[in-house]
Amino acid sequence: MSITKLIGFKIYNHYLFKDGSYFGIDISGQDTQKTRKSIFSFSDTVKLNKVTSVVGINAVGKTMLINIFSGLSDFYLKEKSIDQTLLESTLKLRKNTDYIKVEARIASDDNKRYVIQTIFKQKKQEIDETSSSWYVEEEVIYSDSQRNCSRKNLFNPQKMGQPRYRSKLAKNSMLSPKDSYFKSVGIDYAPRVMSTSSFTNLNIPYHFSDKTPESLLGYLDNSIDYLRYNRDSNNDAVISYSLKFKGSDEVITSNDFSSFSNILSSGTIKGISLFFWILGALRSGSTIIVDEIEIHINKQIARDFIGLFMDPKTNKNNASIIYTTHYMELTNDLQRKDQEYVISRNNDTLQSSILRLSDSNARSELKNSELFESGSITNTQPDYEKYIELKSDVSKHVKELKR
Repeated sequence: MSITKLIGFKIYNHYLFKDGSYFGIDISGQDTQKTRKSIFSFSDTVKLNKVTSVVGINAVGKTMLINIFSGLSDFYLKEKSIDQTLLESTLKLRKNTDYIKVEARIASDDNKRYVIQTIFKQKKQEIDETSSSWYVEEEVIYSDSQRNCSRKNLFNPQKMGQPRYRSKLAKNSMLSPKDSYFKSVGIDYAPRVMSTSSFTNLNIPYHFSDKTPESLLGYLDNSIDYLRYNRDSNNDAVISYSLKFKGSDEVITSNDFSSFSNILSSGTIKGISLFFWILGALRSGSTIIVDEIEIHINKQIARDFIGLFMDPKTNKNNASIIYTTHYMELTNDLQRKDQEYVISRNNDTLQSSILRLSDSNARSELKNSELFESGSITNTQPDYEKYIELKSDVSKHVKELKR
């Protein structure tokens, strides 16, 4: 059984991103002995990064970018309609344009490679003309399986086989305008892209089906004696949970796991929940997306969780993680420059550029965090002049108390 994954994509006419912006998990540089632990061979021709990071200041499009990646994976590989994916809310037209073009790269571990060019358009709703929905206007599929192909041409449509056009389908085709033509290819298996971005700002507790590993509890909060799952003797279903702290005889029992969020620290709750998703990705060989990985948890815990993907002893199924962060120090652990994407906004056009660190002229002797903090890469720090304006406004709004 072959495995198929979304490798990356380019996007055009999106209101936020510069035309031709690319984001992907494939490597662009050389495979060296020093960085070999950071990548894995997905097929004879395609090598992927185990860890990919996206950094940038607030409101430049980090969350939007990873949500588009997740939406495209569901659309092409999980046969979901546009309105069943994150594409419905993340595809946003630029002014004076009427379509968005996506060029997606997909690969299988049996050496098949695909480029799908999709034209998305909007149609006003018949019931409510103030709202509209997305549909596919045209789609072209290119494919290839040659092994003797240079890396730069692996996903070059001009070097691939004869294209297949959606528009040439019979008029009585049953393909919905909201579905992808790629479903006609017929793939064996595609591990889902697991995204935690929908609850980035919500600290929702998730629990394991069996029990929360004691080693995890000891790592996150060594004051916990145990967290047990009490089961129905008839059908083995979990009916309640018991939590006990060291140094206390009290056992706190609840049939609602989320009630423990009032007892455990936000960091412990986030750590348990995030580990729940990470373990799922490691078990299934999936790609997991974590938006703002540092929220609620200690920086070292975030580093350790990311490190699980780098270690072949824990990452046995070639899983990968994509994360966004404001902690620039987290990126210092990355061994390859093509693991790092920097998003910066042009203050004149208000469009964001997606720069792969390997494509920059950044000084190699500097740590990644030093590159960002030094301003070597433009627009990676908040605008100091805007801060001075803010400070001036604060001064006007704050009056000295009369004593």
